[in-house]
Amino acid sequence: MNAIFYFSSTGNSLDIVKRMHAIIGGDVHSIPKYHGNLNNYNKIIIVSPIYAFALPSPTENFILSISSEVPVYIILTYGGIALSAPYYAYKVAMKNNINIHAVYKIKMPNNFTLFLNQPVFFINSALKKSQKRLKNIALSINENKKCIPKKSLINLEKLSIESQNGRKELAKSFNVSNSCVYSNGCARCIIICPVNNVYQENGKILFGDNCVGCLGCYHNCPTEAINYKNMTKNKKRYINPNIDIDELL
Repeated sequence: MNAIFYFSSTGNSLDIVKRMHAIIGGDVHSIPKYHGNLNNYNKIIIVSPIYAFALPSPTENFILSISSEVPVYIILTYGGIALSAPYYAYKVAMKNNINIHAVYKIKMPNNFTLFLNQPVFFINSALKKSQKRLKNIALSINENKKCIPKKSLINLEKLSIESQNGRKELAKSFNVSNSCVYSNGCARCIIICPVNNVYQENGKILFGDNCVGCLGCYHNCPTEAINYKNMTKNKKRYINPNIDIDELL
């Protein structure tokens, strides 16, 4: 049986997972919540976004924890540019000596909207093009084809590390407005955070220093109470239109 593992805070990777599952079947697991035995599967498919030309820490830690010899396939979703991210993921897999068969990438709508809103036209176009790309990837996985990324001519590893360190500090620039409804029973930001970086104290939402920059809290707040500095009051929130909020929570 196949196993599809995913990390997704705004739904892009989960959208890929749902469509992939419809084609190849298998068990589906959220990476931050999984504590099972990987040896029970014939193939492991990992679907994750690219953060700062690298991997979110939950995804990278999951890959580094794999001890099974089962073939592994990685599908990376990205909204801007991927650059050397596929090769970075391959290096992480090789570092752990896992049986990596392929690393693919699929362009999706950009969810990093702190500075720039993405037009609906680009969102719809990216989603439409991703469907054809996904079908080809699913076919390759079914046929056990290998797809090893070429070594990048651009060494972005240092930049990736610096960018990821910057993401850890991202939530320190968040502020919560009076429109927050935590006192009325809402705790979406706390529930959706994959690293328990969002918490409450004396009825107020606070942020720690272990942010992964997934923006799950920011995009999923029902009243848009979470803002970034003073720059995001008019910025649109993004949730993949094919995903319901309850699926993310």
